[in-house]
Amino acid sequence: MTAMHRSGRTFPVELTVIPIRIDGTYIFYSFVRDITDRKLARSLGGDIVVKKTMLGQGSIFLVTIKNEIKKSLANVSKINLPTKNKNHFSANFLENQTILVVDDAADNRHLIGRYLVKKGAHVDFADNGLDGVEKAMMGHAKWKLA
Repeated sequence: MTAMHRSGRTFPVELTVIPIRIDGTYIFYSFVRDITDRKLARSLGGDIVVKKTMLGQGSIFLVTIKNEIKKSLANVSKINLPTKNKNHFSANFLENQTILVVDDAADNRHLIGRYLVKKGAHVDFADNGLDGVEKAMMGHAKWKLA
């Protein structure tokens, strides 16, 4: 089931309906919960669960993912960084590198992408972390960096 944010973005949801009988009449309470994070964790072979909730203080969540994700993302190759001084890169370090830029904010994606293209990189974009993981797992593109 999906819902739509007022911005027009759709996202996965879970719907819980609780019937309560009062004086012979039923009243239904419903709750809609965004399950984007749960779907992301499960797509990585793990899960997300609530460990503890404290009224007025917040909640503690446990997120697990399987270490096997490295095998699934084997198509995303690694850049060989300079070994002597990792803070020093040549002027053409980004030239002809294929890079996946993942950010929720369109202006950040645009700014980062513009910088990378000026440095000679080939850039692709993902609107959010889930989209980034899905693109990386599809395997049709070979990014050197994400």
